[in-house]
Amino acid sequence: MNKNHALVSAAALALLNNAWLAVAADETNGGWTTTLVDGLNLTYPKSFQKTAIGPSSDNKDNLLKVSGLAGASYLELAVSKLDLPQEMSLETSIKSLDEIVFSKLPGFKSNGFLRSVSPYKRAVEREITFKHADIEFFQKQAFIKNGDTKLLTLTGPLKSQAAAGSVWQAALSSLSSPAPTTTFQNPYGAGTQNKASERHYLPERWTSKDGRLSITFPSNLKEKVQVSDDHCLQAVQEEAGKVIGLDIYRGESGDDLNLGQISEILEEKYFSTLKDYQKIKEEPRPIGDSGSLSSIVRESTFETNGRKVHHLSAYIKDEKGAKVYAICLTTAGLNHNEANQIWSSIITSVRLKQ
Repeated sequence: MNKNHALVSAAALALLNNAWLAVAADETNGGWTTTLVDGLNLTYPKSFQKTAIGPSSDNKDNLLKVSGLAGASYLELAVSKLDLPQEMSLETSIKSLDEIVFSKLPGFKSNGFLRSVSPYKRAVEREITFKHADIEFFQKQAFIKNGDTKLLTLTGPLKSQAAAGSVWQAALSSLSSPAPTTTFQNPYGAGTQNKASERHYLPERWTSKDGRLSITFPSNLKEKVQVSDDHCLQAVQEEAGKVIGLDIYRGESGDDLNLGQISEILEEKYFSTLKDYQKIKEEPRPIGDSGSLSSIVRESTFETNGRKVHHLSAYIKDEKGAKVYAICLTTAGLNHNEANQIWSSIITSVRLKQ
């Protein structure tokens, strides 16, 4: 692999759109496409185009490159198989690549933080930044060692980092999925031996009473009686010590308040007062089946019924309906990757009537 692997420009990528590009077996669901790449699934926005399949002139290690617009910014998602000794540890491999490749990039910086990628025993992700033609770029990287070593990257201008969040999360979550399918896998499947764990669940499409908002969620989550007009949806599944809860709350938008301010009001009303509440992070992120809805996504933890739970929430504003919605996923007993797979499938399905 050479340093050109990390450089992105629309003009250069356009030249790679040659007629020889093969058509892989793809599955499309909503606004996302999933394809199988050398034993790994890769999910990316349906609007992205394949720009290289197999080794290319600028990267002999390439397996697949796709690219396209996320918001107003051009992004490239790529999978490579690295030519490294199998006996070399993941940490040594990354240090070697830093010395040989990445450190040669102008303005190279690494966040220095390696986070594990479930369910692989030897897989980590991190982020680097660099400059090209006086423009700052980011590159999210996931190194996966399972016999050979594969590298998943998402590259784009630094200013597009927020918009790239949902693209990266969908790609990262898809790596551990089974073969491409339009059905939802039972999230309890791992580690359980009963027949229920082998079932596939068709997606359930839910639409609000006023027809303004709709989402898709796994049908093994069962709807409960609507609590109030402001608590539009509650769907829950409890099994084998694992809990998944999907809730949608609604509030007035308020002409003089922006989305961030209103989301804080809803957060305080429904969650901040819960026992041991702790906000982990917050970021703006485009969601929806075409990535066209602006949202604020928060991650937090709190305790309920004597149990610590993980909580993800996405806040969107309905300008025409003068409402703000909070789409929330609360889980317990699931690992990070399982929860994020369910979350990605839900927030990428969101539709708001225009």
